Amino acid sequence: MVLMQQSEENNPAISALEHAQRRELSAGLAAILTLGIFLTVTTIVEVLSHISEAERVGKMPIWGQVLTGEVTSRVVILLLLFGLLILMIRTPLNLDNWRRRLPVYLLAMIAFSVLHVVLMVLLRKICWPVFIGAAYDFVPSGSSLLGEFVYEFRKDVVSFWTAFAVIGLFQHNATLQQELAGARQEARQFSRLTLKCGGRSIFLDAHQIEWAKAAGNYVELFSQGKTHLARMTLTALEDQLVAAGADTVRVHRSWLVNRKAIEQIRPAAAGDQQLLLTSEMQVPVSRRYRDRLSLD
Repeated sequence: MVLMQQSEENNPAISALEHAQRRELSAGLAAILTLGIFLTVTTIVEVLSHISEAERVGKMPIWGQVLTGEVTSRVVILLLLFGLLILMIRTPLNLDNWRRRLPVYLLAMIAFSVLHVVLMVLLRKICWPVFIGAAYDFVPSGSSLLGEFVYEFRKDVVSFWTAFAVIGLFQHNATLQQELAGARQEARQFSRLTLKCGGRSIFLDAHQIEWAKAAGNYVELFSQGKTHLARMTLTALEDQLVAAGADTVRVHRSWLVNRKAIEQIRPAAAGDQQLLLTSEMQVPVSRRYRDRLSLD
């Protein structure tokens, strides 16, 4: 699978759009698999809860009714997620186009609920006589068709947008991983860093990085008299620097420095150390990382 994906990415006949769609498809399938596992676990929990509740009030639990009732609903939802994934790939919804495409997703949400109810009822009408020996009635006595649909629709709205969020999160993570892989390749080939700063991409000579510091979801780094802020982790930056062959070292959970920029190593409190760099920046060295600080 990985070799196939790499060969596709190196194939010039495949457009960047096709690369992105295949990456989103792969990530979306992984998300659906995860959701499938979650639905399986929740189905088991719901079935056991129904049975325990029936036994608690002194009733004999009807296994077939409880099991088919839960399974049919979740199986249909899982199948409908593939349609949602196709929609998210072909008609992505994001901050740039949400005004135009949100109505499409609202219609898809309604279709999702209608299909869920129709297919669920159809499956139950097939399964009920086999496992229970009775016909299935979607509308129990004392209720109405509209009331039952509204009840299911409220749950389907939550299911639809939860699945949208999970699939989107998987796709976003896959895109980030692809960008990191591209940045490492760029670092290996050209010995330069690729940093995302807002909507811009900044390229810096990896060997000119003096120090870098973790700042929440960002990394602050200093190069050639200027400080830059990039949205990435310090570990991801370190990976790029290693790929570029830069002589940097992690000296603290939140700091890494260029060895060539170190002017002094000073003792600090509690057995720690402190570095004085050529830019006069003072950097802490924790005991955990002291062994890495070898100037040989």
